[in-house]
Amino acid sequence: MKSVFFTENVGEAYRVREALIEAGIAADVTNELLSAARGGLPLGLTTMPTVWIADEARADEAHEIIRKLHEPSTASAWKCSKCGEALDGAFTACWSCGTARA
Repeated sequence: MKSVFFTENVGEAYRVREALIEAGIAADVTNELLSAARGGLPLGLTTMPTVWIADEARADEAHEIIRKLHEPSTASAWKCSKCGEALDGAFTACWSCGTARA
């Protein structure tokens, strides 16, 4: 097991985990409960939500996926074909009605 990402935000840790799993990299999140009860504990791998991968040989690939996940979107704004909602280019589906970007 190798840690590839840690954050104060549990949701962000799970977002990274799901991106890795979609790429075929087995991943898990630890410390999600401990982070909520952290109190005065110092920040670090033992207290923050941490994403771990099972196959250490895929660490470089995992880091590249994480880097791309956090890059600002360069996609252009679009309008939902179903409800007409104006959306930022970062969205792949309409936040209002759920319709996928065409």
